[in-house]
Amino acid sequence: MNIKISAMALAAAGLLFGCAQGAAPTLNTVNNPAPDTVVDADDGANSGGSGGSTGLFVRSYEYDTDFKFYVWSGTFTTANDSDGGLKCIAGGGGWAGGSFANVSSDTSATFSMSNVAKIKFKIKANIPGNQVNYILGCTGYEYKKTLADLGYSSLSSTSWTSVEIDLSGQIPGHVVESAFSFVMSDDAGDLIAAGEWISVRDIDWVDASGNSVDITP
Repeated sequence: MNIKISAMALAAAGLLFGCAQGAAPTLNTVNNPAPDTVVDADDGANSGGSGGSTGLFVRSYEYDTDFKFYVWSGTFTTANDSDGGLKCIAGGGGWAGGSFANVSSDTSATFSMSNVAKIKFKIKANIPGNQVNYILGCTGYEYKKTLADLGYSSLSSTSWTSVEIDLSGQIPGHVVESAFSFVMSDDAGDLIAAGEWISVRDIDWVDASGNSVDITP
């Protein structure tokens, strides 16, 4: 049920992954939430995640012309998590969603993901995994699964859950424009409450051998 709710919410907001199809007017570009959250000095850039990142990404990705952070329709606010990473706090709209890694809606750039086999990240949340959707957005195609669908039903609000998602069968033949989008919604059909949240850190796209891949457009 949450897939239908989320699809309706996104359609109503006029949100599009396909940047080449035109800018979605309700997208709000967010500046770096905080330099020490998104890009740490000891981020482990180009080290395959061995650098002990406490930031949103393992690699030192910068938000620039092509690499964007989007909040969809103002549905959440952000804060630094006390353990590192980024906390996304739902507003009062009954759902929340956005993208940590989206190509700009006014460019034809796409992510370089031909060597990517998996995405890895850590998450904390005060909602269960069936209320958190991971989305890979491609031109004319969307891969969307709840974390519960992927085997992560129970999420902790006090300790990090390490998540790995196999993308090896999703990327070939597709142009990736959103490498990590998410929606918080309730698959029982109820709306999520204002103040419910997820925190994410150590996002890393890796190849079949587990080595970090630079996906910069």
